[in-house]
Amino acid sequence: MKRIVLFLLAVSLFGACARTSGVTQTDKQEATKPRRLEVLFLGDNGHHRPVDFVPTLMESMGSKGINFTYTDKLADLNPQTLGKYDALLLYANWDSIAPAQANALLDFVAGGKGFVPIHCASYCFRNNPEVVKLIGGQFWRHTMDTIQPV
Repeated sequence: MKRIVLFLLAVSLFGACARTSGVTQTDKQEATKPRRLEVLFLGDNGHHRPVDFVPTLMESMGSKGINFTYTDKLADLNPQTLGKYDALLLYANWDSIAPAQANALLDFVAGGKGFVPIHCASYCFRNNPEVVKLIGGQFWRHTMDTIQPV
């Protein structure tokens, strides 16, 4: 599971570019230097124990220029907090999302920021069809189905 999380995160984040802006030559030089990516990791206190993955992510991705900040507070889905980050990693089981939080998330992604929903994220925010669409699907159930090769 840890390898899958790391792979998905790496694929999603390595394409991000450093922001550039500047007026003076020094500003332009500073602006062209790569900067560390800032990722907000939204977890929960559920049985998937997302906080346990933070040290592994920091160890493996930190040397590659990616910083992680962990939170388990839905209140952090707001424009002010999200504005500090380049991407949001979602690994949690939050059944619903408030309209203001949904708008903040949707605006964040529409503004060009990254969104990395992994594993149990498909259970999140099921009360908001636009966010479910952004996640790419909605969890239905666990079963003991058998897959038959064709």
